[in-house]
Amino acid sequence: MSRFERRLPQALQHFLDQVIWLNLEELGRRQPLDPLVDLLTLPVRPEAELSVHCRGILPRDPAAAAPADLG
Repeated sequence: MSRFERRLPQALQHFLDQVIWLNLEELGRRQPLDPLVDLLTLPVRPEAELSVHCRGILPRDPAAAAPADLG
């Protein structure tokens, strides 16, 4: 147990013990990625890869991204 963990209030430590931690770098290596999962991995990607991944996330047809008319 690290020094940081020993100083946490008991309620916070209990909460953190229940959290499921993900490694976004490992998740980003899985292919093919769902666009929403790919979005989660953007912060850990090298800058050179961002353009390619953003194009995969954004729809090619802007009309497809328009919200449905609920009126």
